[in-house]
Amino acid sequence: MINSMTGFGEGEVTTDKGTVSIAIKSVNHRYLDMNFRLPFAFHAFEPALRKTIQARLSRGKLDISVYFKSARNDDGHLHFDREAAETAFQGLKELQEMTGTIIFNKAAVLAQLDGVFAAKPPERADESMQEVLISALDLALEHLSHMRAEEGSALRDNLQALLSQMEATLEEMATEMEAAPAYLEKKLKERIETLLGEQMEEYYPGQRLAAEVALLIDRQAIDEEYVRLKSHVRSFADALNEKGAVGKRLDFLAQEMNREANTIAAKGAEKINRLALDLKHIIEQIREQVQNIE
Repeated sequence: MINSMTGFGEGEVTTDKGTVSIAIKSVNHRYLDMNFRLPFAFHAFEPALRKTIQARLSRGKLDISVYFKSARNDDGHLHFDREAAETAFQGLKELQEMTGTIIFNKAAVLAQLDGVFAAKPPERADESMQEVLISALDLALEHLSHMRAEEGSALRDNLQALLSQMEATLEEMATEMEAAPAYLEKKLKERIETLLGEQMEEYYPGQRLAAEVALLIDRQAIDEEYVRLKSHVRSFADALNEKGAVGKRLDFLAQEMNREANTIAAKGAEKINRLALDLKHIIEQIREQVQNIE
């Protein structure tokens, strides 16, 4: 089953040393891009956290926030998270601009926000905390993966519906392809008769007319493009039922489908051209959906 790259997950583990909470926000990205916010004492554990995530996910832009609430009293000392405060302060400024309302005493507002002040973390990294961090991360990843799977299922349903529309349009196009030679011959005769009238047989005897019709049919033939487009649609449908990260493959197939539809629109006769434009519209919707698949 396919997975979305959008989701949110959180996990929390409590020990006698304190509580570790991890929140992960995921959006679509061409590669796996991880951005960590860690308490200073836990920076040494970032490589282990990265390795754990890489084993579970293939693509997506991840923002991973790690919080630690110590079980120690620490003599009332609090830890000031400057990065969290700067982010919150910028948010307050943007809120002012959006609402047109001045927020007075921003320092007091910041001091009350979660994460700006917290129980002071350990001065040095305690190796035993790595297992706690990994456990909390596993819970967050499980939550995130569940949400990404749910959204992936919805994406799959939408894409299958769009593929059904494509297949119906391709069936209609196949009917028009069968009728195209007779239609082109009829249109060509009508044009020549309009231009030459009774002199048509003199300038366009049967053999010459047949040659012109054959040339026109060959120039507007789309058989190869049609076969390739049908093949891409089948490959796309098969990939939707595969496990693992198939987003890049689906994106490639969508690009190839669009390429063939463009060629058909440029070469095809009038009715086929309109159907090709319908296909392009469907493919564009498919490409938008595919951007969010892992």
